[in-house]
Amino acid sequence: MSKKVRDEHQEQVRFVSAVRCFYPQVLIFAVPNGGKRDPKEAKRLVDEGVKAGVSDLFVAEAREGYNGLFIEMKRSKGGKVSEKQENFMEAATARGYKCIVSYGAEEAFRDLQYYIGVSDNDRVKYPGEK
Repeated sequence: MSKKVRDEHQEQVRFVSAVRCFYPQVLIFAVPNGGKRDPKEAKRLVDEGVKAGVSDLFVAEAREGYNGLFIEMKRSKGGKVSEKQENFMEAATARGYKCIVSYGAEEAFRDLQYYIGVSDNDRVKYPGEK
């Protein structure tokens, strides 16, 4: 019997939980720009500044010449980056931000540790990582 692949939401929840547990000093937050909404709510959010393609997470930590880190989360298998997401990452990169696509919570956790400068010797293994 094959294992069910977690969806993007589940992967993001697992990743953010691990970050808050092991690196509580890191300022990470979600950008709630996805999901299904009725037309009235969608218009209200667009009026407030929601923009299609913005990455799922932002780490407000300047490192290695970058102003911060945008993370586009994808499920570990089968996730695809949209054209609007690619365009956003290009624009953010041009403005001094690092942008990455992480496929699953484990990969995102490794990517974050690399970005914040955790050495290989000090790297925390993601819960359940072999």
